[in-house]
Amino acid sequence: MLRWELAERREAGYDVEDLEGDVGRALDAGSVEEIERTHVCLEATSVRLDWPYEEPSTLEEIRRTLPPAPEPPPLTLDDEACSTGCWVRGSGGAPAATSASPSRAGPARRSGDT
Repeated sequence: MLRWELAERREAGYDVEDLEGDVGRALDAGSVEEIERTHVCLEATSVRLDWPYEEPSTLEEIRRTLPPAPEPPPLTLDDEACSTGCWVRGSGGAPAATSASPSRAGPARRSGDT
């Protein structure tokens, strides 16, 4: 696991060059205390100053790196949008009568009308 942590930190831009020998010696010695001490040293390393990437870890850090969100397009409701929009559909899925879409069904009838 210690070798994996060393490789992971190296790939993430951390300055671990000075600890590579310590990792090998700790693993060769097989001492739990030496492995733990070396692991603590690995975790204390910092990202190299010449590391060209910005890699945020927390949600707040990620949000700070994002560009501002674009403004949503303006909402417009013209006659065509209103006559074809699902919110103005009549019962049974038939389009509601509007000035842009006149009803061809004739006047509404009540139950019992002949």
